[in-house]
Amino acid sequence: MKKLFLIVISLSLILISCASKEVPEETEELPVAEESVLETPVSEPQVDSALQVFIDEEPDIVSIVEEPDPTAYFEDQTVLEEYLRSISSLSDDDIVIIPPQVFEEDKDQIFVIINDLATIMKNKKFDAWAAYLTPDSYEYWSNRHNLLELSKTLFPTGLNRLNNIREYFEQFFIPARRGRVVDEIRYVTPDYVKVVQYKNNTDIIYYFFERIDGEWKLRLDTL
Repeated sequence: MKKLFLIVISLSLILISCASKEVPEETEELPVAEESVLETPVSEPQVDSALQVFIDEEPDIVSIVEEPDPTAYFEDQTVLEEYLRSISSLSDDDIVIIPPQVFEEDKDQIFVIINDLATIMKNKKFDAWAAYLTPDSYEYWSNRHNLLELSKTLFPTGLNRLNNIREYFEQFFIPARRGRVVDEIRYVTPDYVKVVQYKNNTDIIYYFFERIDGEWKLRLDTL
């Protein structure tokens, strides 16, 4: 009996000992992460900022303008001398604008108008004359004060006076130019010209012309 009891006790101790042993938990194997290969960006070569500005800037285009050679253009020495007189008051920059061919074109256009003005003055066609005037000229000689001042010179006795621009045309403009001959032009600027009678190395001025919107207009002298 005693022996049986000892066997039971021994079995109980064995069972308790087995139960008390820890059972290791199962662990999942984590997948090994693949190494990511990072691409190293290739840096562009650095350019000095001052050099970059130089590269980015577009070079200035330098245009070389050759001055006209009138001696190679005019075969007639007399015409050459006239051309040189005509541009003598211009700056070097303006002379480039008025080469010989432009001078000839301008003179031809102006003298067509002067020939027309000769007919207009002969027939006293005021409206046709007024159509050639610059707007400033028409306005200036429509001013009664300016007409009065000119009247004091034309009529010192005060017995007569200019009352309007038509009377200016008939009593002052026509008499001052009747029978006069003009033969040359003088540039004040490329768009402002005097028309003269060249005599004894002297210029006698009879007309002024101004180019407006590509057309030559008669510009009247002021007080």
